[in-house]
Amino acid sequence: MVDPFGDLAARYALAVDRRDPSALAALFAPDGCVVLPEALGGTTLADWPQLVDTVRRFDRTRHVVHQQVVDVSGGTATGETYGEAHHLYRRDGQLRDTFLVLRYLDEFVGDDGRWWFSRRQLVVDWRSDVRLA
Repeated sequence: MVDPFGDLAARYALAVDRRDPSALAALFAPDGCVVLPEALGGTTLADWPQLVDTVRRFDRTRHVVHQQVVDVSGGTATGETYGEAHHLYRRDGQLRDTFLVLRYLDEFVGDDGRWWFSRRQLVVDWRSDVRLA
């Protein structure tokens, strides 16, 4: 049996890495949004092409989902999803990686066994930037 919440988080990571706004939109309720922290602009986004544009400046990205805890209450749920993200780019001819250790504070809405994100708030616990060999 597929964990619907873990599947949503994994599909979100995949949609961002593939720069696919349509796939992102399919994961969210009609009034759903993503809230970025101040360090990343501090904006609330519900425009999926605009969200994809936040990662287009990188050569590649890789978002990985780790553990997730979800509490369900009827047709809504809240959760916290741990993950990490690599953002590869070039500076002065060198390949670099901005690496984020992150969490999402998630809110979900569901109907008839199907769930969507209603809100994802990104929290960056720490970040590093390194030159790759």
